[in-house]
Amino acid sequence: MTQYQFARYQSFEPLLRSGTLPLSVAAKMLNISTRQLRRYQSGDSGVVRRTPWNRLSEEIRDYMLATKQESAELNCQWISELASDRFGASVSRPSVWRILRQAGLRGIPRMSVDLRLVPNLTTGVTEIRFWNNHTFLGTQRIKNDQLKGVQF
Repeated sequence: MTQYQFARYQSFEPLLRSGTLPLSVAAKMLNISTRQLRRYQSGDSGVVRRTPWNRLSEEIRDYMLATKQESAELNCQWISELASDRFGASVSRPSVWRILRQAGLRGIPRMSVDLRLVPNLTTGVTEIRFWNNHTFLGTQRIKNDQLKGVQF
């Protein structure tokens, strides 16, 4: 309600209380709805802080964060199912993803691997060597014709 509407309301208030002025007429004169005028008369300031029906409690959030910290290999879908089973509330996968991302726990730490291809044109076999930070991890052999997009 604007200051102008409030000043006009104060002049209408005795008439509204006595029942001389109908509520609908006063609401039209103030350019507000009758519902808004009723709420204002009841003492409601009009600012209602409602919590959304699908808001997750802090207990569920803490459980999801603790579960991810205990078991880093669990994905969002698995954590949402665990939380839904434990608390009986519907927890969606995107909600878990958003909460984990906000906490900085999103994703599994992965190791970067360098691949080095060593082709042998006489045998037709390529050896793939796996390296991580100058540490040799292992090899795998594959036929040259199975390597798509690589021509020797």
